[in-house]
Amino acid sequence: HFGHKTNLPRPLLQIKTQAMPPAKVKIERIASDRTRQNTFHKRKLGLLKKAIELTVLCDCDCAIILRSGPTVMCPEGKLSAYCNKDL
Repeated sequence: HFGHKTNLPRPLLQIKTQAMPPAKVKIERIASDRTRQNTFHKRKLGLLKKAIELTVLCDCDCAIILRSGPTVMCPEGKLSAYCNKDL
């Protein structure tokens, strides 16, 4: 009797549950050097992506200059720059 509806309860896996919101991040200096560098890299990419989206959507000019914190390999920090055109 396949394909017939039954009055059995739905399995627990099919019950929709509310997704938990993302955890809030405390805005304070990250103690671990490696974690801080990884976070900087990820957030830098996110910031650049948002800048590119802003220039395309709003037809505006945007320039960003970032200097990373000191690392073992680069004690003075690294410079990163983005500009959507020559300003």
